[in-house]
Formats: sequence, C-alpha cells, structure tokens
Amino acid sequence: MAPGSTFNATMTRDRLIEMAHNVIGVLEPNQALDAEQLQDGIDLLGLIVRETDGAGKWLWTIDAASYLAVAASTHRYDAANGLPVNISELLSLKYRDATGTDFPLQVVKSEEYESIATKMDLGQPRWAYLSEHRDLNSRVLYLYPAPISVIAGSVVTGTDALLYKCIYPHTAAAETRPVTGANYKMAWTLGGSAPTTWTVGTSYVSGEQLRMTYRRPIFDFDTASDTPDFPLEWPRTLLYKLAFDLGDIYSIPLEERNMMVQKAKAGFSDIFPSTKGKSTRLHHHVSYF
Repeated sequence: MAPGSTFNATMTRDRLIEMAHNVIGVLEPNQALDAEQLQDGIDLLGLIVRETDGAGKWLWTIDAASYLAVAASTHRYDAANGLPVNISELLSLKYRDATGTDFPLQVVKSEEYESIATKMDLGQPRWAYLSEHRDLNSRVLYLYPAPISVIAGSVVTGTDALLYKCIYPHTAAAETRPVTGANYKMAWTLGGSAPTTWTVGTSYVSGEQLRMTYRRPIFDFDTASDTPDFPLEWPRTLLYKLAFDLGDIYSIPLEERNMMVQKAKAGFSDIFPSTKGKSTRLHHHVSYF
C-alpha cells in the first residue's frame, strides 16, 4: 500500500485534555469530560504554555519583519500610534529613510536611555529603547533623536480590495503588485488611508519608518478547536506535561506521575537533540597541565 503523503498530525485543545485524563486513568473509555475536568485541563494547559514561553527563545515565534511609520518630531511610540502590542523581545531595529536605505539602530537598556541628557533632540535616529512593562500592550518605544520631517508614503488598493502602504520606494511592476506579485511583500504592507489605484510604471514612495524583527509570545489555547501554537513535534510533550500536572489533582501515585514527566522530558530531548549528552572521539588520552 502507498504511504501517506501529509505531515500535519496534531490535535485540538479539548482532545489534548481528554487524552491526558485517559493517560492517568481517570476517564473511562467513551466517557466524556465533565465541566470541572475540562476547566482543570484548560487552566493547567494555559499555565504550561505560559511557562514554556518564558523558558526559551523559540524560533517559531519570530515572524516576518514589521514596519512602524515614523512621525516628524515624535520620540514616543506605543499601541496608540502603531507599535505592535505583542513584542516579547526586540531582536533587531532599523531606521529606513525615504530613499529606502536601512540604518541599524542601537537598542539600549533603560539605564543607557536615562543617560541621554537631551532626550528630545531632532535628527536621524540612532538609538531606541523599549520599555520593560509586564503587559506587552503597554510597552513604549522611545526613539532618539527623532526625525525633523518625514514624507507621506504611497497607499494603494490591492487586488484583494485591502489597503497597502509602500515600505520601499520603487517603480511599479507586475512583480511588486499587491497582492499578486511575487515580490509585493518587499514593497508593500497592510495599512494606510486615502488609497490610489495601483498602476504599472508609477513611481511609489515610502515614508520614513522603523523595520523591526521581534519574538512574539506563544499563543494560548483560547477555544476548544485551537491546535497548539507549537511545531508539530510538540503535542506529545505537552500531553505528558499536562498528564503530570493533572496527576496532582487526582492523587495519582508519585511513581506514575514521575513516569509522565520522564516521558515529557524524553519527548523534549527527541525534539531538541542538542540537549543530549555528547561524547568526543577522544578516549584514553592523557591530559597534561
């Protein structure tokens, strides 16, 4: 028989919780979770996700670069004037001028930013400071200096009827047409107002902006049908971590609970071989000091 041709096996939030109850033996075959069991699973799974999020710098949470339009003489950016509300860690930040040239900015800590005596200077930006607030949607990005003036970038309507603002100055060609052009994401991003009709051969301009890459949080399981915001290798590890925590509620013997957490650790080790112990090829050699 022919082998399968897909590679997308995963499971929903509620199925993950149901299987965890099966693993620790508190759910009979064909028995449905009651409301309390389901809520326990939802709560514990949420705690596991948030703890895992804080335990590493997960590459899958780094999305494509985001763009923030810069305003003249403006040093402070928050959710109200365009700062993304899900920046867990700012990885890189560049100032793009009206010619499309990128200039790396130095992202500084609070003490370095506080050392700036004249925080409202004007000029080409060189430094940036992102505040460390507990709530990501309350973070603030401070720019130093701020540009004296900016130009208004072009805005067009894409073939999907949505608005797109120019992020790189260019002459329009089929390859850069939003959203059918192969290169359009290098020249346009969602946003803007007062659009014009996209026309081939037109010279489009981009206003000054910040190009940023950042790590976002791992998303929660918000609904019953949500699948894990993890690579496809992860659900089994999450399953046994959840089973281990549920074992506390049901007073599952410690030996059985330890087996669950050992399976979770083994799954993690399989996912990340770099965490396994390694041996060198040097054996029975004498070291001299």
